[in-house]
Amino acid sequence: MSIIQFGKTWWGEKWLEAFLDISYENRIPRGKSYARKGAVLNVNIKNNRIAAFVQGSRKNPYSVEIIIPEFRAAEKKSILEIIKNNGLYLSSLLARQMPEDLHQSFIDKKIYLFPRKWDDLKANCSCPDWAVPCKHIAAVICMVANEIDKNPFLVFSLHNFDMAAELKSAGFDVEKSEKESIKSVQDILKKDSYSRQSRAKLEYEVFDAIDFSLIPNMQNDILFLLSDNPLFYQGKNFKAVLAKYYKGMAGLANDFLAETYKSEEDGALDFAPFSRFYLRIDQRMNLTVSADDADCAGLKQLLTFFNHTNPAEIRNFPDSAVIFYYLYHFSLKLIEQSAFIPQILKIGENKYAIRWIPAMLNGKIKTIFNQFLGNMPEDIVLLACADNRGKNKKAKQKKFRTRMINKEQQALAIISQIIHFFSNEYCQESLLLEDSVSKAFFAGTELGTARFEQKELATTINLWLSNFYIAHKDFAPVLKIEEDGNDFSLEALIDNTQNQLEAPIALEDVLMRDEYKDMRTEALKDLSLLSARLPEIKTLLTARGPMKISIPAASFSEILFHALPAIKLLGIRILLPKGMEEIVRPQLTVHANKQKSATFKSYLSMSEMLSFQWKVALGNENMQPEEFFALVKQSSGIVKIKNQYVYIGEKDIEYLIKQTKRGARLSQSEISQALFANEYKGAKIELSKEVLDVIQELLQTKNIKKPKGLTANLRPYQKNGFSWLCKNARINLGSLIADDMGLGKTVQVIALIAKLKQEMKTKNTPGIVIAPTTLLTNWQKEIEKFAPGLKAAVYHGQNRELKMKKADLILTTYGLVKRDLEIIKKENWEFVVIDEAQNIKNPDAKQTKAVKILKSKIKIAMTGTPVENRLSEYWSILDFLNPGQFGTLPRFKEEFAKPIELERDQRKLEIFKKITAPFILRRVKTDKSIINDLPDKIVTDQFVNLTGEQASLYQNVLDDIMQNIEKSEAVQRRGMVFKLITALKQVCNHPAHYLKKQDAIPGLSGKMLLLLELLASIHDSGEKALIFTQYTEMGNLLVKALAKSLMTEPLFLHGGLSRKQRDAMVDKFQNDQQCRFMILSLKAGGTGLNLTAASNVIHYDLWWNPAVEAQATDRAFRIGQTKNVMVHRLITKGTFEEKIDQMIKDKKELADLAVSQGEKWIGQMTDEELKDIFKLEKQGLE
Repeated sequence: MSIIQFGKTWWGEKWLEAFLDISYENRIPRGKSYARKGAVLNVNIKNNRIAAFVQGSRKNPYSVEIIIPEFRAAEKKSILEIIKNNGLYLSSLLARQMPEDLHQSFIDKKIYLFPRKWDDLKANCSCPDWAVPCKHIAAVICMVANEIDKNPFLVFSLHNFDMAAELKSAGFDVEKSEKESIKSVQDILKKDSYSRQSRAKLEYEVFDAIDFSLIPNMQNDILFLLSDNPLFYQGKNFKAVLAKYYKGMAGLANDFLAETYKSEEDGALDFAPFSRFYLRIDQRMNLTVSADDADCAGLKQLLTFFNHTNPAEIRNFPDSAVIFYYLYHFSLKLIEQSAFIPQILKIGENKYAIRWIPAMLNGKIKTIFNQFLGNMPEDIVLLACADNRGKNKKAKQKKFRTRMINKEQQALAIISQIIHFFSNEYCQESLLLEDSVSKAFFAGTELGTARFEQKELATTINLWLSNFYIAHKDFAPVLKIEEDGNDFSLEALIDNTQNQLEAPIALEDVLMRDEYKDMRTEALKDLSLLSARLPEIKTLLTARGPMKISIPAASFSEILFHALPAIKLLGIRILLPKGMEEIVRPQLTVHANKQKSATFKSYLSMSEMLSFQWKVALGNENMQPEEFFALVKQSSGIVKIKNQYVYIGEKDIEYLIKQTKRGARLSQSEISQALFANEYKGAKIELSKEVLDVIQELLQTKNIKKPKGLTANLRPYQKNGFSWLCKNARINLGSLIADDMGLGKTVQVIALIAKLKQEMKTKNTPGIVIAPTTLLTNWQKEIEKFAPGLKAAVYHGQNRELKMKKADLILTTYGLVKRDLEIIKKENWEFVVIDEAQNIKNPDAKQTKAVKILKSKIKIAMTGTPVENRLSEYWSILDFLNPGQFGTLPRFKEEFAKPIELERDQRKLEIFKKITAPFILRRVKTDKSIINDLPDKIVTDQFVNLTGEQASLYQNVLDDIMQNIEKSEAVQRRGMVFKLITALKQVCNHPAHYLKKQDAIPGLSGKMLLLLELLASIHDSGEKALIFTQYTEMGNLLVKALAKSLMTEPLFLHGGLSRKQRDAMVDKFQNDQQCRFMILSLKAGGTGLNLTAASNVIHYDLWWNPAVEAQATDRAFRIGQTKNVMVHRLITKGTFEEKIDQMIKDKKELADLAVSQGEKWIGQMTDEELKDIFKLEKQGLE
């Protein structure tokens, strides 16, 4: 526990000096002991009389009285003249500081501010102790010394001289200034501070543009702006306590950030408890979290959830969650960078609280904060007020109502509460909470100021923090520096911050002219505070005549690099000579050359063909190291080189010399950054013409003629993608094609495979395509359709065999690569293609390791998931394509994933895009270069195999019902055929559908597995989808499957709903971003609905009536639709679904018949025709 010290300032110590000559040596130590333990119960000062009660050994406290000599009128007049005529004395007192020179000025006039000896005072105590002063009097003297420390005006008051009132008469209102500088919660939350001016909807692009990496580490700057040993804290230096706190909080934030990258095996977190949550603050700015779900544990549970939420997921949540998520990560970054500061608020009579807010004295932090405000709805946080309307005195429970507050205070309430949460977490592990001040700062407890020794606490704390808020006032200092020959001059001006068009006012005018008297107090007080960082201001304040002083050039660099940045941090405007706004520091960079004998063969050999030489970068200018060292020889500080000011530091030069002696050697990732981002560790690099030509060759895609036998009619962007794949394959550069779903990634890759086959001079081994099981059939179909000349062998099933000699490519699954790795890894594959490449995102998974073992010079990965939203998951894919390109996973997370995903670092994102440009191709449906190439509606048939369970059930149902059909009569027969169609459709949907079970396990249905994979991709792309089924029962099964597998509650629109329910459901789907999927029974959703929020339509089961199907699709594809609509038709391969669908496509008359009769025409077939159509083909088996 810290020991309370008395007389911590020189003026407080002077007050105590009068008692040092007392012969009763134990009186003062015992008096201090009494004061420390709280025995002084009450102190009252009136005129020059101190009255107090002190608890002694008896039951009743002792009465103490101390009388100090009054100043005579002449003495008061002299004191006032001395202070008024010296700007430094006046400004210091206004800032509650007393210059020692002022004391000496009084002595010179024979005015004694402090007692010179004990006999100068009169004192008595009601205790029986015969000695004067007794320990009780000494205790009161010590308590008064403590308050004199905090408020030097008290010394004058003890002589019955109200200095504050006298200064007010002279135009310096001290009490008003101090009172107004502490904000009250009532003022912050008053109704007229709220105005309606928010957006109707969140604009996610605004959040995408917020760059947390711009937030600097501010611990040193913040501590530099605070004085040592603040007087409100009785113990060790509170500034040191705060430094420890900042360091500990930053470590805690880093621990939380490290938890953000949660491994896959930890599973998904459930947002359900917070699907609807509410943020409320009370009249004391305490924020609470509540939710509809009774199991919600409040703020801690909410923060835990958002700490593990991937940025790509956040758009699925309600507006309140989106705002909270980004403010949470903003707060985490503030804590990590120690970029938050305390603010004291008045919360009641003699009651105060400390809250922590962003350090908006930094312009970048203020800009980020304002970006949030510009995109915040107006009702994220509401104020909970006691409802006194119709108050019933007998009511035991208080009622509350809510009202709006301004958006700035909403955001600050969230940020402050998050910081307090981490503060409480940290303080549980530390020893910071020793006293009421520490508890107020670090635990958010209330700070009382009713007692005598507490009265100055709030003002003293506010004064200590006032540097942070100087620029927030109506009038703020401006410092003007001009060149003065070889030296510089300093002048102080005062700026009216409320009128930016008004020129700053000279300080001498503020002090001399009556029209500016309202700003004098604040102006002098603020300049006094600034003088602690720039002592030259003290000279300025004592100047006679024009207030401008000269600064020698020799000492200017110290001011420029240390004092002025700290002052500028406060928001104070500094007017510098032209050319000094940017001072350049020398940096190391490289010049890249192509070695004379080297030829460009492949991407991986680039490091062998390039050579690098060091250069020194000065801004955008690069110099040879020898030239630079010659220019700066025997120079230090600020020098002018090539028309720019350059700072030459001794350590900088030592580092440059040491590095340039080593020679330039760059790693593969550094080479990529140097060549494609055109920078080396932040400095611009130089590239020779030969190197530029190589880069151009890598980046430029020339049109390549499509292979013979390719039947696909490639759209322009697909031709470009095909050519890009070919170019990368020729230089052995792995390619990630990450086009949006529906843009035809598969056909572009098939075109490449056909081209590779065409160009084979000699017989080579086939390539391998690895895909999820649900996509194998699609690959087969696409190859048959677009490249019938390619021989594709499927490596799958119980009797699988690797038929290398008879195939151009092998189709298999991720699971089989892992299971049969010993067989598959023996081959030197012509190419390795992985579809849905996110299947290898976990680098530690056996499946990932198996895929990476496969040998091939040509590697291609395919995915439709936005790359930059899941960078931490994409390292494994990038490492598969081009091993070593991005170093280790921890390094990749630190260098790219964390800055881009969590900090929204726009510069890092731009660098990442540049260095991956050669091997990542992503086009989205909204790209201007693509949208004109796309039809408004793209229909895709997606084929999937039956699972073993489905195939077995399909065959049993078919055999059973066909026997009855063969025995039945005409009318009965048509009914039996319809029953067969219905039964087999249900089996193809899911066995649980046919068996009338309440839950459907996805793994038992190929169609359901494919649907879930499709919806996961749609979900990741931030899009919406309509899922049509003919059957209400299947719709109910899908609702449960989506809720369990995708952690989302889909809407289900079916015939059992009322008109009101339908309308509410449509409105929710159209306007609620969190609502991503709607399941519709075909009949209920077929007409009269406008669902243009969906850009995807999935027909889970087919109606075989083109008109009905088109009508359903048109729920999304209709007037008002601004996006291209992707239509997915799910068809089980080898079953009657595939055959009937193909028959309708092939024969127009059947299509016309289907429109007019639906499925009735099938019932008119012969038994043999039915057997042929319904027969389960071998290729339909899993």
